[in-house]
Parts: sequence; structure tokens; C-alpha cells
Amino acid sequence: MKATNTSSTILGLLALACGLGSFVTAAESELPEHNLSEWKLGTVLQGEPYTHEDLEGKVVVLENWGVQCGPCVALMPHLAEMDKRNHKKGLRIIGAEVQNSSEEDIKNLTEENKANYTITRHARGPISTSGIPHAFVFNASGTLVFSGNPQDEEFEKTIKKSLREVKKAEGTKSLIPTASKPLIAERNWTNNEGNEIVASALLVAGEHVTFKMKNGRSVAYPINQLSEEDQTLLKEAAEAGSEE
Repeated sequence: MKATNTSSTILGLLALACGLGSFVTAAESELPEHNLSEWKLGTVLQGEPYTHEDLEGKVVVLENWGVQCGPCVALMPHLAEMDKRNHKKGLRIIGAEVQNSSEEDIKNLTEENKANYTITRHARGPISTSGIPHAFVFNASGTLVFSGNPQDEEFEKTIKKSLREVKKAEGTKSLIPTASKPLIAERNWTNNEGNEIVASALLVAGEHVTFKMKNGRSVAYPINQLSEEDQTLLKEAAEAGSEE
């Protein structure tokens, strides 16, 4: 009985140290509609500096962590291995330190745990969390598809699913005639949250439009996340194209 009480006390202290909120994971169907563009990525302390444009078409993990959080530190080697294994497949990991620790302490920990992925400080977004570690996963369209504890099995399942979608989207690129005119020339598109995307529309297939971004990348984007006006424009252009 004493051993059980001791174990419970230790688990309780760990939970309080890092916060209980991160242990609640939202199912994808329950997530509020948010896009990576709503997050400020913070000041880069180490690793590759990313802009939102750099992350277009990528699967992005933004993990809130802290130097004083034991579970966060224990997770570092796993995230480093995940980054190494999937970077070429389109995964980008950003570790956002949220305890305002010193650069020296952060550097010592990342070096000790061989965490070579991007580390930032002062990142923030529209979702408040009460505990760490807490990970946000965004698919290649920038849509939030996971919010919760990165130790939850759904965390890796969501990443693998999102990476498969990237591979599938890349496979459709070869079906798009490179010399043909775009369906709609480059313009400003507005999503249903008021954020703008500068791109030309190459193809409408099912519920997605393939955008060609200013940096040359082709990205499959959910049509229903665009403004009603843009949805109508795409529908009319697709119908006109099918009649030619």
C-alpha cells in the first residue's frame, strides 16, 4: 500500500510540474478550425529558421516544451529521431520553449539530447494550453489536425497520415501538364478566417484545389476552407474547363 501511495505521489508531482492540460488530446473531428498561419513561430535559437512560406506544403509539428519539464526533455531524442527519419518526406519539427529559460540552459539540453530540429522561444498562437509537453500538428495545407500530448498514440498516427497525404499530392503533380495555362491566374485567395494566400489555381479535383504558390510549390488545399466567393470562382472555372 505504501509503494502505491509513493508512486501516485510521484506521478502527481510530475503532472503538476508540467501541467495537466497537455494530457487531454482533442480528436481531429473535435478540433477548432485553425491554420498554421495564425501562429507566430517565435525567435529561433537553433536549427533552421522557418517562415510560414517555407512551411507551405509541409507537415509541421509545433511542440510547446520547457527546460524544467522532465517529460518534455525525455521526449527530445524521440523527436530528433522522428525529424531525422521524416525530414525528406516533408516533416518539420519546431520545439517552442515556453518557460522563458536562458539560452544557455536550452542549448545545454538540446546538445545533450542531440535535438537538432529547430528550437524557438516566444512562439504563440490562438489556442491556450495549461500544460506541457503539448504538440500541435498541421497538415500540408496548414490545417490543425492534432492538439494534445505528443506521447499520445494519435500524435504519431496523425503525422504518418499527413505525410501519406503529402506523398499522394506529390504523385498527382506529374499529372498536371507543366506547359498548360493555370485554371486561374495568380491572385489573392482568402480563406474562411480572412487570411490571404497568393497563388494560381492549377487543378480542381474532388474537394481540393491544387495551388501553385509564389515559391513554385504545388499544394493541395481544401476548397471548403476558402471564402464563399473563392469557392464559387473555382467551381465556375472548373465547370468551364470541363466544357472545353
